[in-house]
Amino acid sequence: MKKLTVMFMSVLIVLSLVLAACGGAAPTAVPATKAPEATKAPEPTQPPAPKQLVVAIMIDIVDMDPHRAFSDTYLIAGKVMYETLTLLDLDNPGELKPGLATSWEINDDSTQYTFHLRKGVKFETGREMTAKDVVWSWQRLQNLQGQPAWLMDGVVSFEAVDDYTVLVTMAASDASFLAKTSVAYTGPMDSEVAEQNGCVAGADAATTDTCKEWLDEHSVGVGPYRLDRWIRDSEIRLVANPDYYEGKPVFDSVVFKHVPDATAQAQLLQRGDADFAMNIDPDTAQQLEGKPGVLLNKGLSLSIIYLAMNASPEVSELTSNPLFRQAVLHAIDFEGLTAAVGGSTPPGLISVGLLGGGAVEPIPYDLARAKELLAEAGYPNGVTLDLHYGNIVQFGVDFNVVAQKLQADLSEIGITLNIIPEEFTVWITAFRAGESPIAFSYNTPDYADPHSVTQVFGLSDGVFAKRMHYANPEVEKLVMDAVQTADPDVRTQLYAELQQKLNEDGNFHPLVQPLEVIGYRDNIVGFQLNPVNKINVFEIDKK
Repeated sequence: MKKLTVMFMSVLIVLSLVLAACGGAAPTAVPATKAPEATKAPEPTQPPAPKQLVVAIMIDIVDMDPHRAFSDTYLIAGKVMYETLTLLDLDNPGELKPGLATSWEINDDSTQYTFHLRKGVKFETGREMTAKDVVWSWQRLQNLQGQPAWLMDGVVSFEAVDDYTVLVTMAASDASFLAKTSVAYTGPMDSEVAEQNGCVAGADAATTDTCKEWLDEHSVGVGPYRLDRWIRDSEIRLVANPDYYEGKPVFDSVVFKHVPDATAQAQLLQRGDADFAMNIDPDTAQQLEGKPGVLLNKGLSLSIIYLAMNASPEVSELTSNPLFRQAVLHAIDFEGLTAAVGGSTPPGLISVGLLGGGAVEPIPYDLARAKELLAEAGYPNGVTLDLHYGNIVQFGVDFNVVAQKLQADLSEIGITLNIIPEEFTVWITAFRAGESPIAFSYNTPDYADPHSVTQVFGLSDGVFAKRMHYANPEVEKLVMDAVQTADPDVRTQLYAELQQKLNEDGNFHPLVQPLEVIGYRDNIVGFQLNPVNKINVFEIDKK
């Protein structure tokens, strides 16, 4: 039986082979199941790199409170934190264009100004700006009696006529007030948030306001940027304000780096570590000419470097003597000074380029006359005097070069000038306190009107007049007569008389009106030099 089974199995195998050879159907194979392809994870979306503007500058800020601050750096930085009602029109020099105010009216005798505000404008805090915020801010600026309080001199009332209308009434005609509303210090603050943090706008603000430290760390304005941090003598960092009424600002952040040295600024600029270098002197400018990626903007600024001599006998018997002051001025070789630092010397305190600038005869360089005056002053054998000054480069002018030139010039008539450079923040503290017998510093018009110059030097309560204890009733009358006159020809004549009297008194005199040089990277677009705040950050971009 086993043998038959084996034979049967063999027959089946042979039969299968025969069928296969004859094309018979073979068993169908079941295909293997294909493994599904792995799903590729999407690559993470990279956020765009933050866009930053870096400005290398000699930071001269000692306060970030807009109603206490008073410096050239603040004119740039403050302007983009606290936007103003009007803006300087760079395409039409001397004209103003709308900012936070869409329009305005001025009555016939310039004693009333009415401003119509934009609607829907928000502070960085998110609250809408109204007329009451403008009124509150201008009252605080006036009553706090800080460095820029003079901007509101002559105002007798501020009124919020409605939510979007502000009426300002002056005690007398003031042809300059409209221009003042373009200055960073006049930008409105969020009055509610400011008051919650100790700010006061009332008549007692000078003694009751307690928000200085808070405003050194916070901003509450309408500008495209807000304050992120301020590290004294190091940097100011601003970040974009998401609630800015004209949309998201171009830059995510704007950084002002404190770099007092012109050479160091130039190196940062060449490496691309800075987009702007603000304090380039003539020698450094020559070295930057033609460097890859670097452009230079050159032009006569409206700023001046000026000499100041104290009128107070308690501070200095020497500089309070008008004959001594005249001796000093006749001994200065202004042409030699400008040859060393660049620019020119205007004959009076009003910069050439402003109404009345250049409209006075210059003080002649006359060593013989200077020696006579020094002898008449009581110092026929000469005298020694200390000159403390800020060790800075400003508007491209190295203050060490200025001090050395003054020292050399005055030595020709027997005046030994001991020059003592100091850290700027140390020096300016004594200068602001009125303790300097002789000094030199700088001034940029806060707005494009000569009153911005004559007021601070010519009025006894003007910022610089107070520092030098200077007062002359004739000069004060001319200052006020000029600003209350609408006719530009008459104003020019008044400013000529005014500058002549200032030159005769000799407490203040320009040393140089600098040829300002600003270096910037060639990927910056939209830059147009502003004669007051130099860079309109909100109008530029970076490719």
